[in-house]
Amino acid sequence: MTVILLGAILEGAVERELIAHNPARGKGKRVRERAPRRTYLDRRHIERKAMMATLVFAGLRIGELCALRWRDVDLEAGWL
Repeated sequence: MTVILLGAILEGAVERELIAHNPARGKGKRVRERAPRRTYLDRRHIERKAMMATLVFAGLRIGELCALRWRDVDLEAGWL
């Protein structure tokens, strides 16, 4: 998408005679897109899953989650 937008901008510069040719034009100028790597919630990051669940289900902000201490958690009573 970015390359298409850049090509359109450069095409306008060619029409206004600001540049001689559009360097973004041509078949070899395409950029391959890669699938995003999602490593932040895989099996190796159990503590991250717990943090995400706490953020979502308790409605905490990130600063509040980072400030939590074990004395603030009572698993038996079910409160933070």
